[in-house]
Amino acid sequence: MIRKTLIILAMYMVFPAFADDSRCTRTIGAVTIDGNVIVPAGRSCTLNGTRVKGNVELRDKAQVLIQNGATVIGNVQTDGANRVRILNSNINGNVQLTGITNSLRSLILHSHVGGTVDWNDNQAPLLIQYSDVDSDVKVNQNDRATGIYDNVIGGNLQCQSNVPAPRGARNIVDGNKEDQCARF
Repeated sequence: MIRKTLIILAMYMVFPAFADDSRCTRTIGAVTIDGNVIVPAGRSCTLNGTRVKGNVELRDKAQVLIQNGATVIGNVQTDGANRVRILNSNINGNVQLTGITNSLRSLILHSHVGGTVDWNDNQAPLLIQYSDVDSDVKVNQNDRATGIYDNVIGGNLQCQSNVPAPRGARNIVDGNKEDQCARF
């Protein structure tokens, strides 16, 4: 009797489906992707109104454009990409950008980030403008110009050891404005 009950229970149990990672090497429109989006080394990806239920991960020398109301439920992260542009979009997690070496400017513009923005140890310019960040913005040890203007930041704005020092103005910061960003 117990064995029969266990077999019947097993037949009706629902097991979670694990979504596979999706490679992006082109433009993806207004569709939902159930897992992570991986941009392979040296390739470019545009997420145009796309909904990503996982993370967006960029490999070495990759580029991404996230635009037109795209939503990323997880994080946007890279170590060594060429360029990241987030325009008019929503990132529910963190934006973690490290090791970018391209001379083209990376952007977070007219967007919402539900977590932290980490812009650390890059050799590329960055502009964060007209955006809402629910947690901290951390800009540390970068070797190119960084602009931080007209944002609403729910945590701290922290800038250290950047050469040149970041520039910025008109930011509303709920926490502290620290070090090189103290006057922003």
